[in-house]
Amino acid sequence: MFHSDPHHIVYDPATARLSSPKRKRAFILISLSFLTLLIYARVANHDFIPYDDDRYITANPAVQQGLTLQSLGWAFTSAHASNWHPLTWISHMIDYELFGLNPTGHHLVNLLLHLINTVVLFVAFTRMTAGFWQSLFVAAMFALHPLHVESVAWAAERKDVLSMLFFALTLWTYARYVERPSRKKFVPVILFAMLGVLSKPMLVTIPFVLLLLDYWPLRRIESSQPELVGTWEHPPPKKWKSRGSLLRALVWEKFWLFVIAVAVSNITVRVQSFGGTVSSVESTPLAMRLSNAAISYITYIRKMFWPSDLAVFYPHTGETITTLSVIAATVLLIITALVVLGMKRFRYLAVGWFLYLGTLVPVIGLVQVGAQSFADRYTYIPLTGLFVMIAWGSGELLERFKFRQAVLTAAGLAAVLACSVVTWNQVSHWRDGITLFEHTLSVTENNWVAHHNLAWELHRKGRLAEAQHHFEETLRIHPTLAVAHYNLGRVHFDQDRNDDARHSFEQALALDPSHQATHIAVGKMLERDSSEAAASPTKPFWRAISYYRQTLEAFPDLEEVHYELGIRLVEDGRHNEAAEHFQQTLKLNPFHQQARRQLMVLGKID
Repeated sequence: MFHSDPHHIVYDPATARLSSPKRKRAFILISLSFLTLLIYARVANHDFIPYDDDRYITANPAVQQGLTLQSLGWAFTSAHASNWHPLTWISHMIDYELFGLNPTGHHLVNLLLHLINTVVLFVAFTRMTAGFWQSLFVAAMFALHPLHVESVAWAAERKDVLSMLFFALTLWTYARYVERPSRKKFVPVILFAMLGVLSKPMLVTIPFVLLLLDYWPLRRIESSQPELVGTWEHPPPKKWKSRGSLLRALVWEKFWLFVIAVAVSNITVRVQSFGGTVSSVESTPLAMRLSNAAISYITYIRKMFWPSDLAVFYPHTGETITTLSVIAATVLLIITALVVLGMKRFRYLAVGWFLYLGTLVPVIGLVQVGAQSFADRYTYIPLTGLFVMIAWGSGELLERFKFRQAVLTAAGLAAVLACSVVTWNQVSHWRDGITLFEHTLSVTENNWVAHHNLAWELHRKGRLAEAQHHFEETLRIHPTLAVAHYNLGRVHFDQDRNDDARHSFEQALALDPSHQATHIAVGKMLERDSSEAAASPTKPFWRAISYYRQTLEAFPDLEEVHYELGIRLVEDGRHNEAAEHFQQTLKLNPFHQQARRQLMVLGKID
């Protein structure tokens, strides 16, 4: 470091090591990353969760095939899990190639992506705003806020951390583009935005986010000060005649981003409609959706300031317009009006607020997908807008306060500490399925999803009496859930209570006649009945063969029933007929490895 005496300048490398702004920045980012790593380190010892982790990883034959031409084609054409996010599927395939079904690797990749997202978000905001401490606060809150635990600690939520990576890279490359605009420098913006929507369609709002950033902090929407267009240092060659013409040019600049957004939105709606997860207007009226959306917006804000009673699933109440929803909508309108009235002076408030509102639109429930009323994971990107409002607003609020810097530093450290403590505790709930869903039941009411998934995990671990209780609670809340009747029947079957099992299976098929797992369970029950009824049973499966054939006459596209019938036919020595059903299984599900192996054993396939 240089001493103040100009006649006696001595360079001390030891004290100069951290005096460089770049070194300070690196040291602070490393410290933040280390703290985040410390808070989340326990995920390395966590198990998979019996809720979507099966559909995405542990019971997904396409993912477990790894990176092949067939699985890559599936990633871009499949409607599995009622989502279209090919890049997310590919990332899971890569994980399986590297780690198999060891959950440690899958969880650590999520954590690594979260750490990278934190750094890139910080770099992007410092580049756009030159506000080092404000950007650091935004990055720290993003890294450590308890609402983000779900996105990081849940292996199936790879789509969140992966899409956020490309969202942050889009912001960073856009900031670089604005400094000296050119078509060549806009290509990475389009590329990262496209990779983002291929990871999670929620990012279709990217072109609108970039328009907000044009207003602040990039300040490109200026008619009276055309020198601010492009960048402060490098004005454009032409001056704009009006704000309207400038705005049209900025929108046109993002033409391909809008094209990508429209295309991906259309594909996603089709996929979700095909998968049956989009609720109809009859089952979820518009009034109910609007009511839930207003409450959700306010709930997320409340949970940002006071993150309590966090759960993996929040049941939809099914209520339409209520006093609470009217209050929530009124609060939203008041905040929006205040932001608009003050937007000329406090641009960051408008950008932060509309960033929050806008990025939540695809998942706020106007198009109801799934049975949840809202979800913590949906805030992974949108909370950034609220963090921006707090970071820049608190500084301006205390602008003339004598101890401004000390108060802001203390408040920032207190927020980081509080979030760290709550996040540390929240991470512990994600240890395994039993821990997660027991916690969820302790903080929510009438949560049939939590009861059902807890029961499934208890059953898997052989705790049959407890599993029966929670399946019965599931049906108390949701009596028309066919899969719950089926699972309760499986518990009865394992308890050798055949009459109760048969009744539960009948209930399941009455509600969903094509539920193939139930048909297979009925077949196994018929085998048991035949075995017990015959004094010297040699072929106890003959009734199952007959039942499976009758089932396939009514529902010919049940690949698992074809497979089970094939197995029984092999046992009966009818190999050619069995091979036909194995081939039909592969036709319906090309990734059915057990059917492929059976054909290899029978010599029907190489």
